[in-house]
Amino acid sequence: MCENPAVLRRAAAELGPSTRPLVCTEGRHSAAFHRLAATIAAAGGCLRHHGDFDWPGIAITRSLIGPGK
Repeated sequence: MCENPAVLRRAAAELGPSTRPLVCTEGRHSAAFHRLAATIAAAGGCLRHHGDFDWPGIAITRSLIGPGK
């Protein structure tokens, strides 16, 4: 998963159609994303995140990790 549509397009182009599903949140994660992520995690799935290394990107990543972690 990533927050930037350009990253998603590049990954899809490089990895091809046989890659695992890719998710783009286009910035802050929506309620729909959190529901999808919870469903994936409950089924034993693993999510990997690519975010920008700037203050907004770090804040988004921290919101995924959870408070106090």
